[in-house]
Amino acid sequence: MTSFEYKVVPAPQRGQKARGVRGVEARFALAMERVMNEMAEGGWEYQRSDTLPCEERSALNGPTTTYQTMLIFRRARPDDVAAFRPRQLETPAQAPALPPLAEPAPAPVAEAKVTPVRPARADLSVVQDAPPVDEVKPAPAPEPKTKRSKATQRMSPALLERARQMAARAKSDVAAE
Repeated sequence: MTSFEYKVVPAPQRGQKARGVRGVEARFALAMERVMNEMAEGGWEYQRSDTLPCEERSALNGPTTTYQTMLIFRRARPDDVAAFRPRQLETPAQAPALPPLAEPAPAPVAEAKVTPVRPARADLSVVQDAPPVDEVKPAPAPEPKTKRSKATQRMSPALLERARQMAARAKSDVAAE
């Protein structure tokens, strides 16, 4: 008969926050899942959960009874001889023997004809047609950007354009009066 050892751990009281997990139930389920997976990594098998009374001392009112939820896990004892059940493996069937591979004959080496390569001449006509260094004009400086308020910095370009059109229309209406 197999003997087991048991481990009792307190169930989580609160859920755990994680990215993408929303709601009390989902966070609590995540906390339970993590406890159970940690125990399973150690070879512990979940059995059940129990809610048991626990008497606690209170400072003024005397002892009070609270209820604690516990998770119970078990695993077979490693020193238990009954848990060890050796079995005899079947003898493998004999695979047909493959013929030996033949060595490929080396390919004949052909002599390569080497022709010398002359370096290409530089085309100096391109350099001669270039303007002298003194005549090179600097690139035009970029136009300074207009300073925008924080409110307009957050606006999309389309919304900003619409606001400008409305302001221009208001100015033309004031000028017409």
